[in-house]
Amino acid sequence: MLNFMKSRIAGKNFSTHKISLILNFVFTFMLSQYFVAYGQNIPWAKYPDNPVLDVGPPGSWDGMAVGNPCVIFENDTFKMWYAGYDGNIVRIGYATSLDGVSWTQDTVNSPVLDIGNPGDWDDERVYCPSVVFVNGVYHMWYSGTPDPAADTILIGHA
Repeated sequence: MLNFMKSRIAGKNFSTHKISLILNFVFTFMLSQYFVAYGQNIPWAKYPDNPVLDVGPPGSWDGMAVGNPCVIFENDTFKMWYAGYDGNIVRIGYATSLDGVSWTQDTVNSPVLDIGNPGDWDDERVYCPSVVFVNGVYHMWYSGTPDPAADTILIGHA
């Protein structure tokens, strides 16, 4: 393609380098406009009343820390899966919200994904959930480790 363009404008004293620069500029400009137009480059402002999800009660499965949220919006409800830490083990819990700000943690069914059995690849930590809803079925991909100091982090499906 570049040779074709170069041959078309050979009499104009253009070099391949100049054409590459022009094409790079055009594609860069077009991509930047795409991201601006579709909200990828918006200036974010922090919600003034953060945090929106706090740890659970002392001694609970998520009583020390919460993080790694995955949120989807279905019908009129925000649904969040998040990692919770009790000081020893990391598990995945669930919370819902009608406005994305006031969250209700599921204290009956959470954690919704527990660690594996002793010796399993995910027997110490399950975290970083990523959830999609396809044809009436929720699918979760998550990270897991067999040891808190493990160098290996693997991905599972639930």
